[in-house]
Amino acid sequence: MKHFLANSNENGRMKTSSDFDERLMREYYSAPFRMGVEAGARCYMAAYNATNGIPMNRTTDLEGDHH
Repeated sequence: MKHFLANSNENGRMKTSSDFDERLMREYYSAPFRMGVEAGARCYMAAYNATNGIPMNRTTDLEGDHH
């Protein structure tokens, strides 16, 4: 899955930050990503954007269980 978590911006996506709370992340943004993992996806690419000011390739939000 490529750029699939919390990345809905096409313009300026390398400079933008998607800012939201943990509940919105869990219930809305991570749902499609989680469904891909549950369906067997085994390869992931971090999004270009940041979440809450932290670049996706540096965030710990993707570690652990977000169910």
